[in-house]
Formats: sequence, C-alpha cells, structure tokens
Amino acid sequence: MRVRYTNDGKKRIAKVFGSGTLGDCARQDFKLFEIEEVSVIVAYLCWKLERDGYNPTIEQALENYWLAREAELKKALRETK
Repeated sequence: MRVRYTNDGKKRIAKVFGSGTLGDCARQDFKLFEIEEVSVIVAYLCWKLERDGYNPTIEQALENYWLAREAELKKALRETK
C-alpha cells in the first residue's frame, strides 16, 4: 500500500484505495458494525483502560470515534422505535 501525506501531515492512501485518509478508510469499514458490536468494542476499550492504565491510542480511539459512533447508533435506534 502506498501512503502519501497531505500538507497538514495526514496520511492519504494512494488513489487506488480511494484517496481517503487511513482514518477515513477505517470509518468506512466500521460503518458496517451494528450497535451491539460497537457497544462491545466500547466496553472492551474502557475495560482495557481500567486494567492497563493510561493508553493514548485507546483514549484517542474512544474520544475521536467509538463513543460518538455508539451514541449515534443508540439515537438512531431510539428514533426507529
């Protein structure tokens, strides 16, 4: 996989992969997860933080994606009921 960098330092995957950032590609893949799966991922990451202590990668993943995604799916679920 060829990786390019934008002016702001974000990684971009070569055009053959759609030219998104690595985060964009991951978000696209994670959109397939149902609320139950996302909730399990959030619970696991929180457990990992409690067990192992500070981990910036896990904290950033929770803050920048997983908690918001879980809230978004829960809201959508409530609206469909």
